[in-house]
Amino acid sequence: MPPKNPKFNIKLKYQKVFEVSLVFALILIIGAFRYFPNIKTQTQQMEFFQELIEVDDIISTHDN
Repeated sequence: MPPKNPKFNIKLKYQKVFEVSLVFALILIIGAFRYFPNIKTQTQQMEFFQELIEVDDIISTHDN
């Protein structure tokens, strides 16, 4: 197997690319919250109906 060419070795650039992408993502998030701080959403009222459950006593017909 021939030795790896450092010009095309992805592992050498992995940490730098990861750090740059984290910085870019952080700047993007900060910018989004800076320029769009208040997003108003409409609240929707939902009606809940309470069902009444009637409990009947059952007479035991089995004697022990």
